[in-house]
Parts: sequence; structure tokens; C-alpha cells
Amino acid sequence: MPNTPKQKNKLKIGLVAYKKGEPEDNKRTRYLSESEIQLLRDNCRKDVWPIVFTALCTGMRRGEILALEWNNVDLVNDNITLLKTKSNKKREIPILPELKAMFIQLKTKTDGKVFEISKDAFIGSWKRTLAKLKIPDFKFHDLRHSYSSYFVMNGGDIQILQKLLGHSSLSLTQRYAHLSPEHIKKGAQIMQGVFGTFENEQKSKYW
Repeated sequence: MPNTPKQKNKLKIGLVAYKKGEPEDNKRTRYLSESEIQLLRDNCRKDVWPIVFTALCTGMRRGEILALEWNNVDLVNDNITLLKTKSNKKREIPILPELKAMFIQLKTKTDGKVFEISKDAFIGSWKRTLAKLKIPDFKFHDLRHSYSSYFVMNGGDIQILQKLLGHSSLSLTQRYAHLSPEHIKKGAQIMQGVFGTFENEQKSKYW
């Protein structure tokens, strides 16, 4: 069952090319449960999991991640700079501490690609892992949805999320608003007073 929550930080460097991958579904919001994330962590190939983890920690697209170069990753200021993106606008993404720790482990050179696996090899391994684990109705782009969903469920601001994802319009980001704790709390208030009369009548008898 896909659902349940958990998951905050500048410099101009290099150039990352965006390559078109699978088309984006602007209505879809499928995201991974915590147990599904653990399954992927435990079963992805060693050269595949870091790519998956980067997507979960940044909301970056597959093409952006596979094209990522070390001169775009600033481990001093904890920032990834993408100059060429789907929207053709520069995007800056903070590096979370857990992602920074992974980058430090991976970094054996100062330039070139961060992830050396080819696109075809990555896609093949990714699909085999999903099939093996029987994770239903899931695409790589849904890792971006997972990042966005957990961001909002943990109280993140929708307008900040729009900038992090590089959405040209807030309406594209708005699909995640229903996951906001504030939104849920407000929605639940329709039940206010529904059982009030019953509670007052029964209070002395039951508590």
C-alpha cells in the first residue's frame, strides 16, 4: 500500500544537461511508503541505489541526476546547481546532510560525472529491481513525487517546493497541497461538534 511520511539548505558552477526521459504525468502523485523505500535500499544494486537516493533527497529528474557532474556539486556550501533544466532555468537544490555523506563517500575525483553507470544499464537494473520486489504502479519519476509528498507532509511550504522542483507554475506544485498537515487539520474540522451532544449526554456514565 503506497502511503506514509518522513523528510531542509548557494554557488554558480558547471553545466548539467537535461535529457528527456519518460513523459511527466502532471496529475499523478504516487509516492513510496517508508517500507518500500527500505525495500529499494536493501535490494538495489550498489551503483543504482545512490541514484535512487539522490532522487529521494532532491526531487531531481532522472536525466538531471544521470547528467550530474562533480563541478555542479558544492560540498562546501551544500548545494547542487543545475543550469540547464527542463524549464531552461537555473535551479539550485540544497544538499541534505545524509546526501552529503553519500557524495563524500562516492567522490574519488573532482570533475566528470557523479554517477558513471550508463542510462540503459541503470534503466535495466531499476526495472528488474521493481519487478523482483513487486512494487506496484511505480516509475522512476515517482521518486520526485515521493520527495514532494514527504516535503509537504512534514510541513514544507508549497512555494518553496515549487522553486526546488523547478515548476514554471504553482498550479503544478499545488497537487501536493492536500498532503499538508494544515490542510488535513482544516479538512478534519468538518467533524467538529458532530458527536458533541452524545459526549455530553454520556460523560457521567462512561468517564
